Amino acid sequence: MDNIIRAFIVANHDDITDFVTTCGTQAHGAILSLGQDTFLQYGCRLQFGQQSVIYLGWQDGKITVMPYNPANDNIISFPFSGCLFGTFSYNNNIDYTFHIATSPTATSDMRNKWENFCKINRNHITNVRIYQPKKDLASQYGQLWGVISNTGKCYSMGIGRKGDIDDKRCFYIEESRNIFLGAQAYTDCYRRTNWQSNSNIRIF
Repeated sequence: MDNIIRAFIVANHDDITDFVTTCGTQAHGAILSLGQDTFLQYGCRLQFGQQSVIYLGWQDGKITVMPYNPANDNIISFPFSGCLFGTFSYNNNIDYTFHIATSPTATSDMRNKWENFCKINRNHITNVRIYQPKKDLASQYGQLWGVISNTGKCYSMGIGRKGDIDDKRCFYIEESRNIFLGAQAYTDCYRRTNWQSNSNIRIF
């Protein structure tokens, strides 16, 4: 089991509350240009227990990104209710994590922007992976978080009890087995309907 997952399993309400507060106070935003496109670099670097973490924030109608070190950094992003989450390398020397906002409103749905960026920059981006944290959990728990560990595994976490803001523990963790790689990670993202998978494995 990944160390970041062990850390959340044993974390109490105060641990997670402090983590969320730190994410909120330390996160900062800046415009990042990659090729002809611009993205919102939004988040921060911090620790959770003994684990190095990149917090990647979410913004409605945006693709948010943060640089990270795949050998060491765990990535945590929240909240999710249908957005997409992943990683890629740019020019083989900088690694980024990204959170793609999705929406029934076309102007707020960033899947087409992501597809176009990848296709235009196909000679510059590699190691693309993408998944959708299990969106059903968003209605079952206080929040749905996505986690990409420093071993490359992708998880969905149910944080907090629904309607009970005083119990921010981790109540559910599932490893995603439905991860799209390479060209599959951007081809026809807007039209894809098979993001969720029955082969996902609940580990907590």
